[in-house]
Amino acid sequence: MPQVGDVFLASACIAYYGAFTGAYRIELVAGWIAECKTRGIPVSECASLRSTLGNPVEVREWNIWGLPTDDVSVDNGILVTRGKRWPLMIDPQVRELSCEPCRGFVGEKGCAEGGQGPEAVVR
Repeated sequence: MPQVGDVFLASACIAYYGAFTGAYRIELVAGWIAECKTRGIPVSECASLRSTLGNPVEVREWNIWGLPTDDVSVDNGILVTRGKRWPLMIDPQVRELSCEPCRGFVGEKGCAEGGQGPEAVVR
């Protein structure tokens, strides 16, 4: 059962994660967990975007469809499917946008490679 701090961390990840590398994302979460503990907010030791908002069956489907299994790729998939805004994210393997759920999002939100404005895909 997620604690209040876990949900806070997931919300913060949705809002801020996208433009950062995997290593920096780990640092961010570690800092947020430490700050939650300092302020007395209940949080799990292993809180993460994946553990709070990820659905293991859905993630496995993404992997079958071609999404890499690394944490950055899975977190990017969660950002794309759970966020309400256009995500700006690092795609180190240039594979997330070819994954089936991401293609649906790209079409639904009107994003296009080489587009202009917030819907542009940046490589």
